[in-house]
Amino acid sequence: MGAAKMKGALLRAALAWYEERHGAEARGRLIAGLPDGHPFAPDDAALGVLATEWYAAEHVHAVLDALAEGRSDEEREALAREIAAATVERVRHGVYRYLVRKLVSPGFYARHIQRLWRQVHTTGSREITVDDAARRAVSSTRDWAGHHPLLCLIASHTVAAFFETMGLEGVEVERVACVSAGDDACVAELRWR
Repeated sequence: MGAAKMKGALLRAALAWYEERHGAEARGRLIAGLPDGHPFAPDDAALGVLATEWYAAEHVHAVLDALAEGRSDEEREALAREIAAATVERVRHGVYRYLVRKLVSPGFYARHIQRLWRQVHTTGSREITVDDAARRAVSSTRDWAGHHPLLCLIASHTVAAFFETMGLEGVEVERVACVSAGDDACVAELRWR
């Protein structure tokens, strides 16, 4: 299977949003929180992360740890929701815009989630089941060696942000299970109006 890696596109979008939203002081705290030996360029926009480059999970996790440092569970949830919305917006206009344009319905997205997942992550098995009549979907991720608690939240909220891009309203996310809590998989339930 190899080492867990993540494509830079989403990380770059998240960092660009973070810098815009929180400014130079917060960016300085983020950089200070990174361990020695990281591959990032502290003086470059979005830490020099390249959209098409693959980054080792431990380096992505170091950035996520720095982003989450000192935040309550509620603040991490809000951060994940904001990052997901910002990254989906940026990705709609970036290197994955062709894929985003093809995501015309939750069912289509669900049928292709594993292929989409592999565009960004080297490990993990994704599945989404959609019940349009009940206005409900269940998203699950298994065998994800690149799992990180904040990234897991972001992944769930990214599904919600894509659903909203497709025109669904009032999409809410409820985490049902997470490997961080000792569960076998990360599972989130999404509901909409």
